[in-house]
Amino acid sequence: MHEYRNTKAIVLKIQTISEADTLAYLITEEYGLLPAMAKSAKAEKAKFHQILDVGNLLNITLIRGKMGFKITGATLQRQAKFPEILRSVPQWQEFTHLTLNLFGYESQETEVFSFFEQLAQKLPLSEREKNIHILKLLEFSGHATSLDFSSIKDEQIRERLIKSLKDAQVSLHDTI
Repeated sequence: MHEYRNTKAIVLKIQTISEADTLAYLITEEYGLLPAMAKSAKAEKAKFHQILDVGNLLNITLIRGKMGFKITGATLQRQAKFPEILRSVPQWQEFTHLTLNLFGYESQETEVFSFFEQLAQKLPLSEREKNIHILKLLEFSGHATSLDFSSIKDEQIRERLIKSLKDAQVSLHDTI
């Protein structure tokens, strides 16, 4: 039995799977982090061609099948200010990479959705602001309270997080 889901989503990352198909990594308001296949999304006539872009806020319909989620419908709620710039901003890529490593799929941290909704409007950030945002992501994931990074498998990410904590010299309760 297929399961349909309707929610708001922010496109974190787009990955080309084939000539026409795309895998979109979404952070959703209700279901957390989800990878979803968009069949024929790159074709000019595709219904998602113009709106499935990094940083865009979408009202999205997903269907869950045997092979994961598939995007069946989407409408643009708010376009990212400059999606072509967001795709190339190292900070957006770094936050996306951290999120994909810190959170499991379908983890329901609603704060992360709000975090990316605000982040898409604020980039680029100063180094201090970036470190505060990294601390917020760590807090949402539960890593900041224990400062236990042992569950993070990627050694480079672990080292960057520890360096960010040292460089930030701010408390977790600083406002963003």
